[in-house]
Amino acid sequence: MQRAFSARAALARGDLVAARRWADEAVTGTTGYYLSAALLTRAHVAIAQEEPQPGERDAHEALACAADVEAYLPIPDILEFLARL
Repeated sequence: MQRAFSARAALARGDLVAARRWADEAVTGTTGYYLSAALLTRAHVAIAQEEPQPGERDAHEALACAADVEAYLPIPDILEFLARL
């Protein structure tokens, strides 16, 4: 999960290359609730990189993952992200 936080920090400072690297590592290195959060982070990075299709795909995957593991806490954030798309 630390990788997802590192990706968000890099995104906040505008370092999209580092944000993408950290987000990709977070997605490949987690499962369950943490995978859902990592996918949402990677979706945010994709939108910042002007790649809406991968961002939307990751957000939908994050929603499915959260539902699969009954992790309802991130669902409002994911739905809000999808609504903004």
